[in-house]
Amino acid sequence: MLKFRAPGESIRLNSLVARAWPNVSQRQITTTLRKRGIKVGGRHVQDANMRIPPGSLISINAHPGEVTPERVPPSPLETGDDHIAFLIPPGLENKALTEEEVQSLLENEESTLWGEDYITLQPGPGAAGLLVVTRTACTTKYRAIVPHLPYREGVLQAEGTKKNTAVQFRVVSHRDQLTEIELQCASSRSDHIRIQLAKAGYPILGDGENGGIMVDGGLRLWLCHAENSSLSISLEPPERFWPNEPVFLSGNDDDFQVSSATQRILKQGHPWIIKDDDTSDAGRFPVGSRVQIVCDQDHLGTAHIEGPHKLVARLWSNTEPMSSIEDRVSAALAKRKALFESSSSDRPTTAFRLIHGEADGLGGLFIDRLGPVLRVLVAGGACLGFKDQVVQRIREQLQAMNQQDPTVIEVMHLRPRPQGEVHYVQHTAGPLSDDIAEDRLQVQENGLYYWVRPGLSTPTRAVPGVGLFMDQRVNRERLIRLCPGRSRWLNLFCHTGAFSVALLHAGAEHITSVDLSGPYLHWLNENLELNGLSDRDHISRKSDARRYLERLDPAERFDGIILDPPTAAASGRRFWSVKRDVGELIGAALARLNPDGVLLVTRNDRRARGSLAPILREAAQSQRVSIKSLKSAGPSPDFPSLRGFPEGDAFTGSLLIRG
Repeated sequence: MLKFRAPGESIRLNSLVARAWPNVSQRQITTTLRKRGIKVGGRHVQDANMRIPPGSLISINAHPGEVTPERVPPSPLETGDDHIAFLIPPGLENKALTEEEVQSLLENEESTLWGEDYITLQPGPGAAGLLVVTRTACTTKYRAIVPHLPYREGVLQAEGTKKNTAVQFRVVSHRDQLTEIELQCASSRSDHIRIQLAKAGYPILGDGENGGIMVDGGLRLWLCHAENSSLSISLEPPERFWPNEPVFLSGNDDDFQVSSATQRILKQGHPWIIKDDDTSDAGRFPVGSRVQIVCDQDHLGTAHIEGPHKLVARLWSNTEPMSSIEDRVSAALAKRKALFESSSSDRPTTAFRLIHGEADGLGGLFIDRLGPVLRVLVAGGACLGFKDQVVQRIREQLQAMNQQDPTVIEVMHLRPRPQGEVHYVQHTAGPLSDDIAEDRLQVQENGLYYWVRPGLSTPTRAVPGVGLFMDQRVNRERLIRLCPGRSRWLNLFCHTGAFSVALLHAGAEHITSVDLSGPYLHWLNENLELNGLSDRDHISRKSDARRYLERLDPAERFDGIILDPPTAAASGRRFWSVKRDVGELIGAALARLNPDGVLLVTRNDRRARGSLAPILREAAQSQRVSIKSLKSAGPSPDFPSLRGFPEGDAFTGSLLIRG
């Protein structure tokens, strides 16, 4: 079975099938069409002369081709005492040479290897490049061209595949929404390389078996290097290795059809386009490209393609004229003017969010300032088409504010993630100091210092923790104002202790900080030391929050309790779920709260809609606790919300004062 996509310009089905099907005859094409063996976009077709829309997905029930091609003989490149190397030219009909054919090559070249034991390394079916005959095994490297690959390096190994089929990759260059990569595989087999790349979502151009784009000239896989203890041979791919025809749809404003249900959702303010039966095939478009959203004849706006997944695109604009990238960045930075200006105050804040995805009109992109660092979190393929412009615009505006040129660190948090060990974090621009490279950086919040980690020391972690929840900054300010007269505090799920640091500095007499993570508690102690608070009355407890409350002395009470739980976590045999367990935990916390005590509760479960207030009232009623005050306690203003888009909210929070 062949499965591939059409290239970026319309060509006839007959020609496209001939590109993909090695040695196929016209009779075979005609017969296969008649037997309904070819599908275009999921539908059977029977017209060999039909023009195929660019990017269409094509499947063919193929059999071995009937035509015997004239094979271009390998060209000798290099001869040594224990090896001989040849060039296999590109061509769809390339097959592995038989033992007899290799013997014939050795004999023709009068190689000393003729008639002896040897090992043959060759590119594999459809591939080109080096063919090496040698006495000892070699390590090999390949070059390939794939759709734009946003990761710089790593190892790909799909679930269920053997260890020796894992593929190590390194980006060589990017060009026209394509990426040239260098590849190594322990098995040296090209079919293993093709499968691993396809399973990761980046099939090689010309790979008709694994969903590649069927460009003219065959498979873009080139055996470029072979090496052992006695030889090292390299052969760069030719310039024509890069396609000379459009690979993707030529325009950047092609129509993208959505359903009437999606139309209603978009008009309600939700910016995501979710795939349904009436949605266009997102796989026809390069990830990050801009399209025109239409429903029947209605034009709904523009969007950027996310990819052929459940979430297929993110809305860019539903108005005309649409605002530019520069305008969106300028508006976002203007909203954070007070935070920028705080750097010259006696209580500076140097850690805050600059761009908050859809709420700032830049869907899928989240950019934080961490002192001298711009941390760019790419959470959606849709922003790949504009993220570089956004970062450049921010750097220009920082320069206009007389700010230093920032260090830019990118974190690729795309779904689905390729399986294996990929480098998600990379330094992309600006100076790189030792403290940033070593992931030990100090930032300030309202004059207090905190250690943070931009992520360079753990590049294979998909979302390395920074160590400071900047979205809770305003809640820390709220509790600081409530601290006078409330001396004893309990910080559950304390993370690295930013709440504990802020409250101790504000005058709290005693704080107990509880977290299941020993490293986080150590980080908390370092934050206390950084602010000269190590001598204060503070206790760290490594424990599950529920278990800690259960084991407390029955008489133990607090003047303030903080509940900022994760969405889900495992603790021994007990599994925490914020959706299931938050009500019970709130009740247990209320039972430990003194009269006039403060309870801050936040929830970051984006599947749970609505306010926490009903849960708090129900818990208070079950504990027979009166409520003096109950207010919303949402995220800091640099984490704005977008009406009609609850998935974009950082969290939901409530602040209760007990009666």
